[in-house]
Amino acid sequence: ESKMAGSEIISNPAPININGYSGLAYTVRGLGTFKNIILQSSNQKMFMVIYYNVVDPGKLGFQDTIDEILSSFRFKV
Repeated sequence: ESKMAGSEIISNPAPININGYSGLAYTVRGLGTFKNIILQSSNQKMFMVIYYNVVDPGKLGFQDTIDEILSSFRFKV
């Protein structure tokens, strides 16, 4: 179990690929449960940290919207 500033990491970092960029994703619980994604640019000179929390009790497809947004991400190099 890892702690970070009043939060705890509740899933091990796992490889992720978003729009051709490699990175890691893990889940943190603190004031809510958040998915954290770290992506690295192709030239390895930049990285992006993305935090998000999706609660969709009405099953309205909020995660689909997040996935669509993430699939459009690009580093401007």
